[in-house]
Amino acid sequence: MMLGVFAKPLGIPSGFDTIPILGAVIFFYLGYRAGKKAKAAGQIPAASDSQKRKQFALMVASCAVACVAMPFLLPATGVALPFAELVVIGVVSFFICIGAIWLGMKMRT
Repeated sequence: MMLGVFAKPLGIPSGFDTIPILGAVIFFYLGYRAGKKAKAAGQIPAASDSQKRKQFALMVASCAVACVAMPFLLPATGVALPFAELVVIGVVSFFICIGAIWLGMKMRT
């Protein structure tokens, strides 16, 4: 991902942007497949429902803290938007984060 960000300053052609993203997708898939095989072989113990709920709640809480801090931290990175728009960005980011957490939790089971 960082290669895609710094491609222009480094003189890397813009057509090269998709290769690191494709590599990341492949590595995520390989990790998912290895986890499924390990769970099927009994190497990874299954988590109870209460553990899954606690993990989900902890991840949502950490995402909420990050998204609440976002409107205050984004101006320090050079984003010059009105505060109301920064709050909207934080809220949208929170819902995207919740979706990603939910999807990740579903893929683990």
